[in-house]
Amino acid sequence: MSASTPTGERHLDVVHVSCDFPDPIVAFKTPVIRTLLELTQNDFSHRVYSLNRQSPSALSFGKSVIAGLGKPGLTMRAQPFEWGEAIEYEAPGRGLFLATLMRQVGEELAADLRASGRVPDLLVAHKLSIEGIAVQRAAFLLDRPYALSIQGDTDTKVLAARPDLKRAFAGIFHGAAMVFPFAPWSLRQVEGRLGARSGPCIALPCPTDLDEPLPPLRGRGADHRVPSQESRAQESERYGRGASFARRRRLSCPAWRDRWR
Repeated sequence: MSASTPTGERHLDVVHVSCDFPDPIVAFKTPVIRTLLELTQNDFSHRVYSLNRQSPSALSFGKSVIAGLGKPGLTMRAQPFEWGEAIEYEAPGRGLFLATLMRQVGEELAADLRASGRVPDLLVAHKLSIEGIAVQRAAFLLDRPYALSIQGDTDTKVLAARPDLKRAFAGIFHGAAMVFPFAPWSLRQVEGRLGARSGPCIALPCPTDLDEPLPPLRGRGADHRVPSQESRAQESERYGRGASFARRRRLSCPAWRDRWR
């Protein structure tokens, strides 16, 4: 359901799920996602679930795995802040039980949104390989579309480290209504592992005040057999006008807004 402004205008209601959003639990995260929302807060109704992983004690986690017959249960705490909910969830490091626990996070988010009486028009995961798991599950339970941003370094690293989840990642990637890679190379890397998308993809570089952003470097999980360069004409055809954003002096708020509609 769309949110109303004080003037009665209807705005698309968007729920964002991000591990990289400054919040009361961890204030010193990168401000990139928050800046994107600030640039468009007059055009969309934004809400955020800011995720923060906390390592559980070995004893408590072991008990949870045993009680779940090999699948741990989720321990999660939430507190409100100005953008939405700051969430702390318990999960071991190095991606152990990644899919199991993130699907449970998605189920909790769906239940919370349904209980609020304000189910969004769109959910957005701000990485494919982590938040994407939770958002796909929540979107399925709420019968809503979802979008993904691709963050090249993290996403290529996780995809390389977790080949056992390739089928799950492919389902998330191809099931998204829209994919926003931060740079064209990252989309090529993901498509090289998961197959080319038939759905829309629009390059959405991070907002910056730099006059001349530096060319992106490959992520640590990048497959170097995938070509790293395309001509500007190829970029424009493949990614739309968004591919040229990084060559502009500053990200244009109206241009970003138009690509959501």
